[in-house]
Amino acid sequence: GRFAYDVLGGSADNNKDVKKEEEEDTNTFKIEHFRRKNRYSFLIRDQVRLDMTDTQQTLNVAGIRDEAHCFEIEIETVLQYKPTQCLKAACLGINMLKDVARFVY
Repeated sequence: GRFAYDVLGGSADNNKDVKKEEEEDTNTFKIEHFRRKNRYSFLIRDQVRLDMTDTQQTLNVAGIRDEAHCFEIEIETVLQYKPTQCLKAACLGINMLKDVARFVY
């Protein structure tokens, strides 16, 4: 409920092409498209950033329990996958969001 509303209510800026270290922490739910990385990144809460790649995903989701404050999650877009992998990638992202919503809220 609240998590989905906040994420969908974010603003997107597809013209920006920024690096991770150039991002600024905010308290808004801003969504940015990283064109070089081909990822969408959205801030849930500021200060703590998570890299939700395939290799880091399990570790980061598990670590959410230990962090008190804030999270940023990056989800790789399904566009970079082959057509046969798109559904799998989409399900992976949806399930990850459910995990995050459960831990954060």
